[in-house]
Amino acid sequence: MAGARALAALAEPIAAHPKVADFRHLGMIRAFDIATKRRHFARWCFAEGRQRELLLRPRANTLYRLPPSCLTDAETALLTKRSLEIVALA
Repeated sequence: MAGARALAALAEPIAAHPKVADFRHLGMIRAFDIATKRRHFARWCFAEGRQRELLLRPRANTLYRLPPSCLTDAETALLTKRSLEIVALA
C-alpha cells in the first residue's frame, strides 16, 4: 500500500505538467484542472481512461482521481503514467 509521502511524490509529474493547473488533494483524492480546447472533454477523458484500464472521474475540465487505498506504489505509478498520457493528449 502506498504511503502518503509516496502518493505525493508519485503525483508530482502531474502537478508539474504545463496543461495542469490548481492541483489539489484531500486525503486520497487528487483533483486538477486541465487546460484543453477539446469539446466534451469529460466524456473524452473518461473514454481515454477506460482504454487505459482506468476509471477516472472527469467533470468539465477537472479530473478527479480517487484510487483505492490498497494500491501499491507500482500501481500508483502506473495510474500516474496513464493519467499523464491523457493529459498530454487533452
